[in-house]
Amino acid sequence: MKERVVYTARIVVYEVYTSRIMDYEVYRATIMVYEVYRARIMDYEVYRVRIMDYEVYTARIMDYEVYTARIMDYEVYTSRIMEYEVYRARIMDYEVYMARIMDYEVYTARIVDYENDGTRLYDENDGTRGFYD
Repeated sequence: MKERVVYTARIVVYEVYTSRIMDYEVYRATIMVYEVYRARIMDYEVYRVRIMDYEVYTARIMDYEVYTARIMDYEVYTSRIMEYEVYRARIMDYEVYMARIMDYEVYTARIVDYENDGTRLYDENDGTRGFYD
């Protein structure tokens, strides 16, 4: 329970999410600014173009069929994922996130440095106890 609470509280919150998960400038500009996120990410065609080349995207993030089934359906994504509680339950739970969103090794290499994804980053930067403790 503690893992889920801390993870969602510190990651999903806008300011923390943009600054902690991915290169701040790129992530903030392209993905996490809400208006930009909704307009540029969630429209399927724009999403494919702006976020990643299709081939690269499917290879690095998720198997295409799984991704489209669980996330990319526009109505489901906007209404169910971005709404906080469902987002926490379906995506941000660490074990589910690791398994369903990205292969572990790729995840740590491409999105977050593993050493900074756990207790150290949050202990040092926002004063919480690490959610993997």
